[in-house]
Amino acid sequence: MKKSLFTLLFAVILVYGRSQCVISCSNYAVSAINYSLFPTGSNNVTSSFLPSTDDGATGAIPIGFSFNFYCTTYTNVFICSNGFIQFTPVSWAHGNFVHSTTVIPSPIEPNNMIAFNATDLYPGVGGSVTYTTIGTAPNRQFIVTYSNVPNFSTQSDLNTGQIVLYETTNVIEIHTGIAHGDSNQGGNGSQGIENLYGSAGVPAPGRSNSSSWFPGSFTAYRFQFDYVPLAPAAIMGDTTLCQGLSKSFSISAIPTATAYNWTAPFGWQGSNSTTSSIYTITSSGVVSVSASYSCGTSPATTLSVKTIPSPVISILSATPSIMCSGIPVTFSVGGANTYTLNPGNVTGQIPFVDFPLVSTTYSITGTSTAGCISAGPATVFITVNTTPTVTVNSGEVCSGAQFNFTVSGAKTYQYETGFASVTQTVPGLYNYTVVGTAANGCKSAPATSSLVVHSLPTITAVANRTLICKGETSTLTAGGGTAYVWTHTTSASHTLVVNPIVLNSYSVTGTDVNGCVSGKLVTVSVSACTDLSANDPLVKFLSVYPNPSNDQFTIESRVPVEYVIYDVTGKIVQRGTAEANEKKQISQQLPPGQYLLRAVSPDMQQNLILIKN
Repeated sequence: MKKSLFTLLFAVILVYGRSQCVISCSNYAVSAINYSLFPTGSNNVTSSFLPSTDDGATGAIPIGFSFNFYCTTYTNVFICSNGFIQFTPVSWAHGNFVHSTTVIPSPIEPNNMIAFNATDLYPGVGGSVTYTTIGTAPNRQFIVTYSNVPNFSTQSDLNTGQIVLYETTNVIEIHTGIAHGDSNQGGNGSQGIENLYGSAGVPAPGRSNSSSWFPGSFTAYRFQFDYVPLAPAAIMGDTTLCQGLSKSFSISAIPTATAYNWTAPFGWQGSNSTTSSIYTITSSGVVSVSASYSCGTSPATTLSVKTIPSPVISILSATPSIMCSGIPVTFSVGGANTYTLNPGNVTGQIPFVDFPLVSTTYSITGTSTAGCISAGPATVFITVNTTPTVTVNSGEVCSGAQFNFTVSGAKTYQYETGFASVTQTVPGLYNYTVVGTAANGCKSAPATSSLVVHSLPTITAVANRTLICKGETSTLTAGGGTAYVWTHTTSASHTLVVNPIVLNSYSVTGTDVNGCVSGKLVTVSVSACTDLSANDPLVKFLSVYPNPSNDQFTIESRVPVEYVIYDVTGKIVQRGTAEANEKKQISQQLPPGQYLLRAVSPDMQQNLILIKN
């Protein structure tokens, strides 16, 4: 039982180990066997050799069964006088010794043969050549026997041997009783088999065009189909590849393979493991791989690979090459169909535009229309100068006040107004821009200053009594602001009590919630009130009309006078004279407001308040 299990296990291992090794009719193995003597038969062909019994051959002789020799099935053989049989007719076209002894294999005739001793024999002077078929199907044998056939030159050297063909198994045996080489063949002889074209053949060991094996007495060799290793299945990988890129190739794993042998075209660089390889592709060529098994190394499986040149990228222009940060740089490149720009990994077609903030080395790779990527990038260095960032203040001012711009971030500045300050009299919101230039010449983006201009407050000032007698008081009241200052006083109240002894004007400045300041003038007239003339209507020698007025005033006096007109601040805005009973027009275009007119004659004076609408 144990022996049976061992036998079964051995058989499984043998079959598994040879699963990629198959019997091949084009491959023969030769092995030594025991010498035997088979029946010679009664079919003697010695006298039938043509053109002679020295160098001649028979016609087609039936084997008696189908026999496969080097993958071709034959039913006939041709027996030659010179120690061999052929499966095709023997040619004598080149003279008596055309079938000289040759190495096995050789394309020189004879071919498609089985040789007992291929040398120059001469059966016409002795011995015999016979054939027979023995046994029963499917195990018959076809036997050709050379018995005591002499050599041509030394006829005392006799040759005896048999060629045996086996039905079904297609086994060939050559049994040697005694053999000699003829002197006109250099004393050599060949024993073995050879295919139709002499491209493949197997000699008996040491018996290929040699004399060392003679007399070879009582030796035998068997030739039978041998196991051959199968080539690996197809190589998997692309057949059209881009030059300069690395690609992998692989085959399916073969369980019984002991090794794999990869080869690549000249110049390819790479490495391989068992069932895969990776190479850097440099040229078109053939990738091949063979496998080694217990029965030998297989033929190579191949894959033809065509390479496509990888694109070579050139940067045609990169403008500007020296620039300020944030300014666009434009790249124009050539050599491919699409491109990838780094840094940024931006892919597309030219031109590329980028906005570098610092000096940068750009690299550009390209892809051709065939999909090949450039082996290396093209590079260009762009020098980037820092663009300044300018800041400017914003603020609020009162109408008519000057606003000063405070800027930083650059070396020089260009103001929208042309100056580093601005004055606006019209209230509202204003925006002004400033552009700075750094020492490197780079200009900033415009910085904006927002200015709010506030209106001046409309300040009012009134007296409860505009004409008083000496010693009396008048109360002045200001309005329109949030804080007030009266001139010539320290009072901050909106009211002020005054007791002037002569005509006097008082001004007040008011401040609103925005801090804007404006003023107003109020006048108080003083009368001595000491005699009747003070109350005498005749004292009023001067009249002004219309008052208030939208345009101009007319002065009319009963006596010659000199007159002076003051604004609310006490500033003289007009002076002049008028004759007695003259109607004189004041055509000065006075701004709207309140004014004081003081008229003086040689012995009297009069004050009037003028109101201009």
